[in-house]
Amino acid sequence: MAESPAAEAIILQGAVGGGLVPHLSGLQPPGTSHLTTSSVWDPTASADWDNERASAQCVLRIKRDIMSIYKEPPPGMFVVPDPHDMTKIHALITGPFDTPYEGGFFLFLFRCPPDYPIHPPRVKLMTTGNNTVRFNPNFYRNGKVCLSILGTWTGPAWSPAQSLSSVLISIQSLMTENPYHNEPGFEQVMDLLLLSDAVTPDSALYICPLFILRKDIRETARTTMSAFVTRP
Repeated sequence: MAESPAAEAIILQGAVGGGLVPHLSGLQPPGTSHLTTSSVWDPTASADWDNERASAQCVLRIKRDIMSIYKEPPPGMFVVPDPHDMTKIHALITGPFDTPYEGGFFLFLFRCPPDYPIHPPRVKLMTTGNNTVRFNPNFYRNGKVCLSILGTWTGPAWSPAQSLSSVLISIQSLMTENPYHNEPGFEQVMDLLLLSDAVTPDSALYICPLFILRKDIRETARTTMSAFVTRP
């Protein structure tokens, strides 16, 4: 006998709470840590770096990374170093075509550690409407960017062979037509739902938060970016 939508929701909730779908932790309130990722991520609150002088290798590598971007700029990406601190880089990423982000301008602040590129930079999304807008599962309202190479998400870790350009490209790659597909565990959740005798493809749309929120995030992105563009 098929269960009611309410019962189906309880089934899914039990699966998530029981650890069968651990990656749905990405739907928890913005600013919370994910699994074993670093809790120190904010370039504007990096007191642990304030008293350390950037190494000569760090400064040289930052200059090299920036010049590489100037010479061969990735599409829709622009960077400029802070005039008072070379380790701070201001970046602009434009929303890719044919996505909810098209026409949007997204400002990010990078800060490289004193031993860069041994460790990754810290990155913050500054375009959040004063911490009111969450554009993406990987971009929180407080500006946190969840990306494995930044140490703020699980997955492949940073290596010194990577650069500011590779971080920019990785961030832009999250701005997709269906941003909630970026949520780790998305396919596992749908497989779990559709393999259950109590769940049909139609009812899955009602009890899977990823589908419920996908429309909301698309509309929020469009309306908020429109306000930014038309603001005098």
